Amino acid sequence: MKDCSNWKPFPTHVLPPVIRKFIEEGAAAIGCDSAAIALPLLAALASAIGYTRRLKIKTGWLVPPILWMVVLGRSGSQKSPAFRFAMEPVDRIQSEMFSAWKTRHESKDDTVESPLERWTVDDMTIEALADVHQANPRGLLLRSAELNSWISNFERYSKGGKSSGDAARWLVCYDGDRIEIDRRTGNRKHIVIANAAVCVTGTIPPATLHRAIGAEHRENGLLPRMLPAFPPQSKKEWNEAEPNEETIKKVADVFRNLRKLDFRLDRFGNEHSEIITLSPQAKDAWVAFYREHAEYQHNAE
Repeated sequence: MKDCSNWKPFPTHVLPPVIRKFIEEGAAAIGCDSAAIALPLLAALASAIGYTRRLKIKTGWLVPPILWMVVLGRSGSQKSPAFRFAMEPVDRIQSEMFSAWKTRHESKDDTVESPLERWTVDDMTIEALADVHQANPRGLLLRSAELNSWISNFERYSKGGKSSGDAARWLVCYDGDRIEIDRRTGNRKHIVIANAAVCVTGTIPPATLHRAIGAEHRENGLLPRMLPAFPPQSKKEWNEAEPNEETIKKVADVFRNLRKLDFRLDRFGNEHSEIITLSPQAKDAWVAFYREHAEYQHNAE
């Protein structure tokens, strides 16, 4: 068993009341640590905003809400039920989006085929992702109950023991930067994503992550971009607690409102992010963290 003496519970008290209630009710019903729900939920909330907003740290430093959240857990640790619960509001909205598209698609008035609006994706290569992203410029959420399938795609087209360019392009998706892909097949030979923004979340056993992530992924920055949690595994005990349906509906409403956020248009009609700034209190907290982390990084091996 791993040493959990330094484990700190997820600070749900800093979250908005309805989000905190959703996490705490779910954790109580499932019998898992709050972090197993909080991490994938935060990644989903960030992806709902997408590239429509960026945070100004200072001039020249703009940060989109892109999070890569990973929950580590051994078999039987309740990580999968917790992940499914966190994705429940997302799945409801994704189903609504598909139903709305199907209705438009089957309508006799729909003379031009309406594109299918996508929010979430699962196991796919960066080339397939680019196809979907081009039609959904606000960004996407890659969610997978088994993240090993996502990591394995990095090596799908590897040659001579070296990984393909997928890993490098995924790093671009974390920063919201430009991606250009030239294809040998398909109708669109050249795909350009001006601002590739993809949040990632899922679960993976620690031993599987250890095998999947090699020295290359540590050095190129892939692993440091993942924010992981490895909650302590508690003994299973039966309880009669159940998530409140009203709470789930309220969280789904939060997602719907975030999805309504849109790009701003410049005078030429081009879409761009709206820039938001830190409050003085948030700026103080950020600077304190920045200095603490810089010291830790400087002294690390």
